Amino acid sequence: MKLHGKKVLITREKSQAEALASLIERYEGVPLVVPLIKTECKKNESFAIDERSYEWIFFTSVNGVRCFMKQHRDADVLKRAKIAAVGDKTAKAIETYGYRVHFIPTVFNAESMVEQFLERYPNSDHFLIVRGNLSRDVLLKVFAEKKRTFDALVVYETKPNVAIKEQLIETLKQKKPDYLTFTSPSTVDTFVRLLEDTDLLDDMREVPAVSIGTTTEEAVRSHHFSTLITPKTFTIEQMVDALLKFENERLR
Repeated sequence: MKLHGKKVLITREKSQAEALASLIERYEGVPLVVPLIKTECKKNESFAIDERSYEWIFFTSVNGVRCFMKQHRDADVLKRAKIAAVGDKTAKAIETYGYRVHFIPTVFNAESMVEQFLERYPNSDHFLIVRGNLSRDVLLKVFAEKKRTFDALVVYETKPNVAIKEQLIETLKQKKPDYLTFTSPSTVDTFVRLLEDTDLLDDMREVPAVSIGTTTEEAVRSHHFSTLITPKTFTIEQMVDALLKFENERLR
């Protein structure tokens, strides 16, 4: 299956956009890279991590791993605690620092992570949850309901890349993408925010939108896009696979 020159808008953060763009090119598509969000690591100088004891450390994104390790890669707590990762990409990021991952859910989202974790480790307690400023509160809410002891550590901030508005508008007008891709709710929200005072938004809602997972799909749906494509496994590889299947069906 090929994309036959179809133009695909890539909205994810700049450092992660290249991998998705390469996949699009591999299948003869044309990637249009317009990073709508940016992430910045946040220092946690007041958080004395090695003065605390954790049974598990939870990582829910590659950015969380990168920013945590930037400050704490040699922390003793990493050597003592078990590590949970939300998905394969996050797990691989952890392993590049020489640490073993002890738990990955079968479905790569926070709901499955916390549900499957508690089924497998019903008596576990004392957790560190590594997160971003816009991370969803699923783990925090469930662990609080289950009366587990935990700390939540924000190690990075995700911000709308508002400075890219003119580039986005020009790209949409000149290149006219055949597909939109979104890899987080924040990419969806920023896309809509940057276009809401233009005459482009209604047209873009008619362009098929590919979401990395159900949480992002919910954001796309809430903004009334007409055609939603979501893979069963929440990775960029499966995003592209779902896109290829959709395009193939259109050609029949």
